[in-house]
Amino acid sequence: MRHPNARTAGLVVILSQLFGGAPASQASGPAHLVKDINTTPTVDSGSAPNRFLRVGGITFFMAKLPATGFELWRTDGTEAGTFLVKDSNPGPAGSGNGSITAASGTLYFGAYDGANGDELWKSDGTEAGTVLVTEINPGPASGFTIEGLNDVNGMLIFQADDGVHGQELWRSDGTGSGTVLIQDIAAGPAASFPYQITLAGNRIFFGAQDETNGRELWTARSAILLNQPGRALRDLGDEAKALGLPVGIEASLTAKLVAAARALDRKDGGSTPILVLEAFMREVEAQSPRHIPVASAPALLEFALEIAGLLEPDNQRSN
Repeated sequence: MRHPNARTAGLVVILSQLFGGAPASQASGPAHLVKDINTTPTVDSGSAPNRFLRVGGITFFMAKLPATGFELWRTDGTEAGTFLVKDSNPGPAGSGNGSITAASGTLYFGAYDGANGDELWKSDGTEAGTVLVTEINPGPASGFTIEGLNDVNGMLIFQADDGVHGQELWRSDGTGSGTVLIQDIAAGPAASFPYQITLAGNRIFFGAQDETNGRELWTARSAILLNQPGRALRDLGDEAKALGLPVGIEASLTAKLVAAARALDRKDGGSTPILVLEAFMREVEAQSPRHIPVASAPALLEFALEIAGLLEPDNQRSN
């Protein structure tokens, strides 16, 4: 009987003959080298691949070459299918090695192209489809903090500096017009440095600092931060249902929110949904404290007011 290692060695020879050349790695075991990306024979040889992320059937990662520095790469697990997506900053400096994330099937990352500083980019896996989203801080100064990308309900929330407000909370839908400052927490040029942005239920929690309180815990409803009134109406309905109200009261409140959502879908303008929300708030006030607990009514009213704020004409024009 042949030893198992002998059989394995025989298979290696057969595979080499069938596909040409030696296999990518002769190391024993199930793992194997996919591709020797950086073939430069130096002490610091190697491409240092990192930040792997699977998006839409493509595995993206960052890797470096002496000629390009760190840039965006992709792989399908084969040598032929492992290649540079785009040299965003031509030359050895590279475009950076910051965080990457995905939202709604698109890859987003921070990159420096030599002219615009570190800014927000996106990629569909092709060279032509790897582009700057928008220049948050015009000119060579960096507008984007590349360690702060977060996918929240299909949109990005991150910290950025536009040169006026300091590092603050921003959102993006992947378009230039849809990339906007959410809130200037530390007013003026001071920075709040929002960090560890985390979605929990329908709320976002994060750390931030202002001039009065220092670095503390902050929160907001995700649909409000993302300017999604339809989602916010559904979330408000879920909060009302979770209170275990009498059937008739719950049905009445829910019906008003459904009516507001339908008016929003018909694009009747902000006025009709706001009028329905005002009726919702009047009923909450009327049913508290007898049927709606005193501790719960303020939260419902606050949420409804926040949604109404999203529907105000000035806010609709700015978003």
